[in-house]
This record gives sequence, C-alpha cells and structure tokens, in this order.
Amino acid sequence: MLGLSAAGATVLLGVSPAVAAAPSAGPVPTFTCAAANGDGTFTYFFGYTLDAGPALAIPIGPDNQFTGSTKNLGQPTQFTPGPHPEAFSVTTTDSSLQWHLDKTQLKAATGSLCSNVAVVAEAPAALVLPLAAAAPFSVWFLTMRRRSRRQRG
Repeated sequence: MLGLSAAGATVLLGVSPAVAAAPSAGPVPTFTCAAANGDGTFTYFFGYTLDAGPALAIPIGPDNQFTGSTKNLGQPTQFTPGPHPEAFSVTTTDSSLQWHLDKTQLKAATGSLCSNVAVVAEAPAALVLPLAAAAPFSVWFLTMRRRSRRQRG
C-alpha cells in the first residue's frame, strides 16, 4: 500500500488518536500512520470520513486547521461522502500533530508501528530496488558456482 524508505534505518510510528467529537454531520478526521524519515522529519498520513450527505466545503480557518504556527499543512478543503483514509500527507519535524476539523480534534502521536509500510533497515533508498532485482541472479550464480566446483573436484 504505502512504500516508504529513507537513508538509514526507517522507523515507523503508529496511531494514538485522541478524538473528542460532538455529534455532527461534518467530516471526521482520521490518521492512517506516520513514518520517521531518518533525517529528523516525520511523514503523517491523514484522511477523513464523511457520512452520507452532500459534499462540504470547509476553508482553512478555525474549523479546518492544525495547531501551531502553520495552520495550513495541505489539508483538504473539499470533503466528499465516504471514507478517504489517505487524503493527504504532511512532512514535518514535529513529533505530533493536531488537526481541528469541523467539531473534531484529532491528535496524531507516535506510538504503535504501522503494519502497512515496508521497513528497509540500514539500506540507502537508492540501493533497495537494484539489490532486490539482483537477488535471483545472485542465487543462480552461487548455485552454478557450487555445481562447477563439485564437477571439477
């Protein structure tokens, strides 16, 4: 589903939502997972769910903002009915984020690991695909080398 890698060890973070929602027909924010990028930044994956009804427009402002100095982190302003688990992502140095959407507050904090993001430990991203592609050849080469040695001696 999500494939993330970064130079150095990739550390993944999970969800620890603190949702305080009043009954509403508005969109409810969701948090899929977060990943530490290995360079001091974190990438958070957010979405929302809107129960059946008309699409809604909620501009950036008191009803659609993140806490902190930057209120707009690329969150949507148009909301359509249904689940939208990965509507946008945010890359930041903050270790937690809080999104205020309509009457709901969602805090994305580090905690459990995301199970849908591949972990590549201690391998630069530029080497992952070439090494993965070379694996079948390496097995064939070592097998043929071993056979050749057995036949010679």
